[in-house]
Amino acid sequence: MRDEAGNHFTLVSQAPALNGFDVILLRQEPPFDIAYITSTHLLERIHPRTLVVNDPASVRNAPEKMFVLNFPQLMPPTLISRDLDEINSFRAEHGAVVISRCTAMAARRYSA
Repeated sequence: MRDEAGNHFTLVSQAPALNGFDVILLRQEPPFDIAYITSTHLLERIHPRTLVVNDPASVRNAPEKMFVLNFPQLMPPTLISRDLDEINSFRAEHGAVVISRCTAMAARRYSA
């Protein structure tokens, strides 16, 4: 990448070693899988020789779908659970709900 009007980047068939870059921008891109987690560990090892924008440990430890649970005052009542009885109880208490599948989650309840 370069700061040159109309010529901001060059595509290459094989990327150079990560520590050959001046700056790397880390962005969470689905899927959030073991390869992604491994890449955050690798990027932690090249800093500070290479500036890694968006701290890899922070990105890894704060996935956007879970991070919002740190702000219950800004969210509607929310339940994260595998327990069907708990889900049905939450549904009975709050009426219409949106159900999303979360994998590998421990049963935990968060509510506003």
